[in-house]
Amino acid sequence: DAGVLYRNLSWLAMGCIALLVVLTYRDYGIVWDEEWQNVYGGKLLAYYLSGFQDRSAFAYRDLYLYGGAFDMIAAALNTVSPLGEYETRHLLGGLLGVVGMFGAWRLARLLAGERAAFIAVTLLALTPALYGHMFNNPKDAPFAWGMIWTTYFLCRAVRELPRPQVVTMLGLGTALGLTLSIRVGGVLALIYL
Repeated sequence: DAGVLYRNLSWLAMGCIALLVVLTYRDYGIVWDEEWQNVYGGKLLAYYLSGFQDRSAFAYRDLYLYGGAFDMIAAALNTVSPLGEYETRHLLGGLLGVVGMFGAWRLARLLAGERAAFIAVTLLALTPALYGHMFNNPKDAPFAWGMIWTTYFLCRAVRELPRPQVVTMLGLGTALGLTLSIRVGGVLALIYL
């Protein structure tokens, strides 16, 4: 069956991408604004850990205008990670990219079947700018993955109308919330809804 073949090829492709991420995340250098993003993540973490008393994140550069979910998660992981600060960030970004590609696979599969899903994952993995940004860009790449997951759950909800399943609605709320916590542009998903 062609569907099974394309599904297996998709799983193989995503497995290879995940392996490549784990093998290469240390090979990415620090980009020009990554230090600022790293500091911002620490300040956001301090805000929550201090019971909302440490408000230094809201006066740090202009980053308070942006969502800092990725940076804060990276800062939290850095408190327990045996890796260096930037290696941890790069690994987190790369693995998030794999999760995003899985979301693209699910969305394409939902809308157009196994073959389209395989093509979507393959083309995303072979897009150099996207693949490279997975490791160094704490805003655009996570935002793209969040929009993919949000769109996937929106499409599922539409298919399940008039009573979308609870799991679908929880997935939509989580995906949209995380997307908004990266970039306010996630509000566009509400227009899609």
